[in-house]
Amino acid sequence: MRLSILLFTLLLLVSCNPKRDGQSKKSELLKVVANYYEALVLQDTATISRISTPNFTLFDDGEAYDQPGMLTMVSSLPAFKASFRFDSVNAYIDKEYASMYYIRNTDFTLDDSIQSSLHFLENATFVKDNDEWKLRFLHSTLKKTH
Repeated sequence: MRLSILLFTLLLLVSCNPKRDGQSKKSELLKVVANYYEALVLQDTATISRISTPNFTLFDDGEAYDQPGMLTMVSSLPAFKASFRFDSVNAYIDKEYASMYYIRNTDFTLDDSIQSSLHFLENATFVKDNDEWKLRFLHSTLKKTH
């Protein structure tokens, strides 16, 4: 009886491991995307380089950027503040590759007074590098309002 209880408890602990949980893995990917946008706001090109692959590609508003072009674009942005929320997140996660699509809701503030809320349809792909997810591709388009 004790052995059965011990085995059941061990099985329960192993099955509740958050690393095996799909929601936990999806959260890991979403954290990479959130870190990317936070780094954009801060114009932190070092963080962007660290969390994305060297062959990273961004499709944004009809423009295509490679890693160097994207870092140059980030450096030229005017100062702004932003907060991000992600909705309708769907992900496919394999051992080495992952992809997700979602809606990004962003509240922008420029010059501490001009405020705007925009919504984007986005998809991203990821590659696992040294046991960390890195952003490989990001496509962002403004969501149409009806």
